Amino acid sequence: MAARARLARLLVVDPVSRRSEFDRLKDVAKAASLGKFKERLALLADIEAIGPTRVWLEGVPPGKVAHFAGEVRGTDAADMRKVAEDKRLT
Repeated sequence: MAARARLARLLVVDPVSRRSEFDRLKDVAKAASLGKFKERLALLADIEAIGPTRVWLEGVPPGKVAHFAGEVRGTDAADMRKVAEDKRLT
């Protein structure tokens, strides 16, 4: 249940920045600098804190992962809230 709650929080939009953690997870790497590298490492640590992503993806063909990632890239938190819970958690 804690994992589900953590995933649900990804879709909460901050009223000040008007962004969600879900949006932040999709940010692309910025130009190379030590500061940007540290930001990227922090983002990767946050992603790993969600759960064992490598385990979740075991046995899933790389093409499927890439296809799903492509779909999500163009999706925002509001769109994700409209998706059925099982697919949203996936």
